[in-house]
Amino acid sequence: MKKILVTADLHISEAFDLTQIDRLLDKVASEANLRDELFLLGDMFHKSRISPLEIMSFIRFLKKVKVPITMIAGNHDMAAENSILDWVPTVFPNITFSKTTLTVQREGVSILLAHYNVAESIMGAYDTKINTTISANDLDVDLALLGHIHKSQHIQGQRAQVVHPGSLFYIDFNERNDVKGLVEVTIDADKYKIEHIELDPDPIVQLSITPDTEADVLKAYPKNCRVKLDIHYSDPSLNKREVHKKFAKYLFKDLKIIFTYDNPNMLGTIINDGH
Repeated sequence: MKKILVTADLHISEAFDLTQIDRLLDKVASEANLRDELFLLGDMFHKSRISPLEIMSFIRFLKKVKVPITMIAGNHDMAAENSILDWVPTVFPNITFSKTTLTVQREGVSILLAHYNVAESIMGAYDTKINTTISANDLDVDLALLGHIHKSQHIQGQRAQVVHPGSLFYIDFNERNDVKGLVEVTIDADKYKIEHIELDPDPIVQLSITPDTEADVLKAYPKNCRVKLDIHYSDPSLNKREVHKKFAKYLFKDLKIIFTYDNPNMLGTIINDGH
């Protein structure tokens, strides 16, 4: 019997709070060390130009993983030649790295490791399609483990089961209803089983309110939240700066305030980010 931990789309970036990312990567490492192997399905970093702090986060994570790692590149990783991912296997002998898709055999089960969507993949809020013509029915493997799509999901093809593990944390506010987690693949006697391990990324909250809403409504949310307030107003003379000041006294990790003007004489609304 073999147990494999699978994750994708780490998107290591100072823009997304390395404290949160390090905490989640520690969880990935500890879960991986309870199993036989770790698959990383691309997009280790968010940008091709990687900062020293981002490199250190990645290296610290790899040093904590004691089991074999099979790692493929994602679209965010392919922008630069001779990247950190090219030389990582020379430093960490437990790592196998490929810039392209891989098909591996584990205990009699054929597994595709790739970083793209199939035609049936449900796009998340931050996702863009890489493939539109490949169907889950076209995949001639037992199991397809695919990165790129941040929304965790399973798709059953004629032969292959397609699994998108999803991303580790919330990148876009429209992902706020998604469940973030890892995937465990257990293989035994040519059969496999998929289970999900839920993660606890820093919460993300979006509220639709009015200028008269009491600021205390924000007391219910922890300080490590990313909060987006969509403030709807109909009085064009509204002092946005004062409204902004009222809500900004709550110090969250990230607080984004937008104003939506509901004009009864116009179809639709006008949205702006001004104070």
